[in-house]
Amino acid sequence: MAGGGAAAARTAAQADTAHADWLSVRVFTDAGDTSGTGDTPGPRPLPDPDGGVRRHLGCAPDGWLLVRPDGYLCARGSALTPEDLRPALDAVRGLRSARSGA
Repeated sequence: MAGGGAAAARTAAQADTAHADWLSVRVFTDAGDTSGTGDTPGPRPLPDPDGGVRRHLGCAPDGWLLVRPDGYLCARGSALTPEDLRPALDAVRGLRSARSGA
């Protein structure tokens, strides 16, 4: 995931907390920020100092991406808000439930 501003940071933190059992939240950073690594709770930084990763993936400056563990980009949005993120997470959660037989 990537996002800018305090509202996006709150949304990323909420997603990390609410779905910690199956979702690994990463937040693009412009610098080599390593806060949030190790045993500290919260989204982990993903350094992208020149924005190359974001550009390659077609991520808007304040946008977000939902990437499966196999690298498949399954959803994206132009702003990281709960209203935009929820349907994508619900769809992934539905697929997970169907696969596990729950």
